[in-house]
Amino acid sequence: MQLVAEKEFVISMLTTSHDLHVLRIDQREDALVRNSNEWITSVIDDFHEHTEMRRNRERIIEIHHFIEHQRDLADEIEDEVIIQPVFSEEFLDADAGNVQRVEMAVIEPVDLASPEVQED
Repeated sequence: MQLVAEKEFVISMLTTSHDLHVLRIDQREDALVRNSNEWITSVIDDFHEHTEMRRNRERIIEIHHFIEHQRDLADEIEDEVIIQPVFSEEFLDADAGNVQRVEMAVIEPVDLASPEVQED
């Protein structure tokens, strides 16, 4: 009877030891999975943050180039415009009760496609 009791005690101790060992392995696995998920989340967040910053900077640079291009075009158009006096018209100066002659000007763009530009 003593042999059977010792056998049951040893089996119980082995079962308990095995269960504790499996529990430690499961805890370690859970910690590894949790740490790897946190690391992956951190890497992805950093990637998105840097990608967004780079994309935003590229967009700002693109907008800056667009504005510079539009300014250059405006300067070119301004250089191409010819201001010619076309007619005079009388306007009434309401404060002084005077009639003043004011020369008006019409802005006409130069047609760059035509081979000759008329200069007056």
